[in-house]
Amino acid sequence: MSPTAEVYQPLTSHSTKTNSMLSTLPPSASSPPTPPPDYDANTESTDSRRARAADRRTRLRRLVASCTAATAITLDGELDDVVNATIPSPHLPAATLAVSRDSGRHLRAAVPLPRGAPVLAEVAAAYAVLRDHLDSRCARCLGPIPSSSAASTECCPGCIRQTFYCSAACRRADARRHTPQCQALRQLTGIAASHEVDYTLLRLVVDVLARGAMHHDCGDGVVGLEKEEWPTPTPVECVDDLLAHQRGADPAWIAAVDAAVRDLHSSLPPARRPTSTTPDSLLALACRINTNAHGIADPTAVGPAASASTVAVGLFPCVALLNHSCAPNCAYVPDAAAARLVVRAIRDVQEGEELTVAYVSLLMSREDRRASLLETKRFLCRCVRCDARGYNSGEDDNVEAVAGRASTSAFVARLARADVELNALVCPVCRSPEAVLVPASSANAHTSTNDDHDDAPLACPACSLSVPRADVTARLAAAASSFAAASDLACRGGPAAASAPALAAASASLQDWLAANVLPSSAYKQQSSAASSTSATSSRLLLHPRHHLATDVYAHLARVLPPLARFPAAAAAAARVAAATAAVLGAGATGEAAATGGNEDPAWPDLADAWLRAGAAADAAADAALDEAGGLPTNDVDEAAEELDVVFEALGAAASSGNEAATPATEWRRAAVLAYSRSTGIRAAIFGARHPRTVAAAEARNAAECALREQEAE
Repeated sequence: MSPTAEVYQPLTSHSTKTNSMLSTLPPSASSPPTPPPDYDANTESTDSRRARAADRRTRLRRLVASCTAATAITLDGELDDVVNATIPSPHLPAATLAVSRDSGRHLRAAVPLPRGAPVLAEVAAAYAVLRDHLDSRCARCLGPIPSSSAASTECCPGCIRQTFYCSAACRRADARRHTPQCQALRQLTGIAASHEVDYTLLRLVVDVLARGAMHHDCGDGVVGLEKEEWPTPTPVECVDDLLAHQRGADPAWIAAVDAAVRDLHSSLPPARRPTSTTPDSLLALACRINTNAHGIADPTAVGPAASASTVAVGLFPCVALLNHSCAPNCAYVPDAAAARLVVRAIRDVQEGEELTVAYVSLLMSREDRRASLLETKRFLCRCVRCDARGYNSGEDDNVEAVAGRASTSAFVARLARADVELNALVCPVCRSPEAVLVPASSANAHTSTNDDHDDAPLACPACSLSVPRADVTARLAAAASSFAAASDLACRGGPAAASAPALAAASASLQDWLAANVLPSSAYKQQSSAASSTSATSSRLLLHPRHHLATDVYAHLARVLPPLARFPAAAAAAARVAAATAAVLGAGATGEAAATGGNEDPAWPDLADAWLRAGAAADAAADAALDEAGGLPTNDVDEAAEELDVVFEALGAAASSGNEAATPATEWRRAAVLAYSRSTGIRAAIFGARHPRTVAAAEARNAAECALREQEAE
């Protein structure tokens, strides 16, 4: 998905090769809730239906009140002083439950929320470690397991090495939850394999049943976890309030899961399962999990890829009430506490404004976002960003026209411009950032409209050049096809595991793709006065530098190039990803954010990661420039200088500190300090000043500042 965090999308077709069906994203709250399997509309009275609905609303309101009881959320046991100082009252709930015809069940801001303010915190009602991490992550605290702890003393022998713990203390504390699951887990691997169903999906089904049985036994809703030592999880009965979307699921997937849960049901000891558990109820539960499961990131990860470090999945019924928007005002934040998800505001939010998050990558084109949401979440997105482009206006889809229609809001205008660039081709005559050609809507019937004018030519707003839409569509299809091959080569094994020749081949493939398909940024500065005489038919259509495919390639390069010591190019690639991410979040001028050290950037985790990656590469480029005589490989002088300009342009800062004697090493170090500062400012807002990720970015910034002072003193 591009440079953002990894997600687990639902399986849309039954396959022997692909059986991952967990999604880290919640469903649309506007869809009607799925009734229980034993529900019969013909026999249930009106009063009974109303009573059941009232009970559900009461339970949800209590849950929301519990998760937002105090906006002064603590992280690592310490108050986030920076955020708390800006909140009018830490004792008021940050969000309230609301219901409307258009949005269904959703959350709204109960008070004005500043950028970075915590909205809610929820401990998973149930969670499970991903299969690839079973022996490296503690089943209770999700912390890393030291290699010496992988012995049988910290592994449950009853379920055939499917449950590991980081310590004897965690194993004892988890005994009450694990004991009801142990017998079923013995057969879980075989059941999942025989029906080609995702193992973690079935593991979560078992965990929900075990917690339900414990709740029935103890009656306190704490599912056996000590209140004094552990955050209180959401009561497991709230899982029943999640939307299942069972009717819209793929029939082949439903058939496979139905067969698997029937085998699972027969393997459960009658004494260890709720009396109401039936195969049909397990199928409905599996659909709820498939639709609502969230990824739980590694709380100890602090590097540039921290947002993609998913080690477990969990069910968060309160967080699932947050609706989707392609221009969200909130983001999910992994908490240092096990299986806890925190939601924070990424920008200032007004009182009464709906709180939204993103279910898909924000760097996808409008057509791709809508198609993905329609396929996996069963709704057509009509958020402010998707409607900002005005497809139903009948006007040409170019930057100037769109921005003009959205002039009522500078924020919406910025979103509209960024969305156009995500899927734009550059006019072959003007080669200007303003002269872009927007392709036709996706051929997918669910995403196209009657007003898209698929057969009409596209016109350049600057020179009125007309390009047949068929040529544009064919050019994009060719670019996408070649991108798939280059991306596949870059993804094989990953930079950490791949050999130097493999990384070099991947780098060459990606850079060849850019040269063949994307207009270089430098071309904007070198517009030829003779360009108008160029034949449009002989000119090659090139993608806009912020086209979503180009951004994906830059994200790959930012990961592939550092092991090859191509630090200037890696820094420029990461800076381009950061600039594109900020643009789709509706950020203002880059110079404004640079002047505040990231304190005005949208508090988006992936944006912080991109700036951290750019800072690390710029830091290494400075070291390489200092040690150039020692034989460290670097780019040629002209290329490195151009890439330095790209980094400073993305940062919104001048490419020279004003010192004529500044060396390339000094300028690269200054770029590293600025990039680290942006990452630190964003992470401080979204994670809190004391979070390990914020501390790691701040330490990198401080080290770069010290090195810069030393270089300037020489």
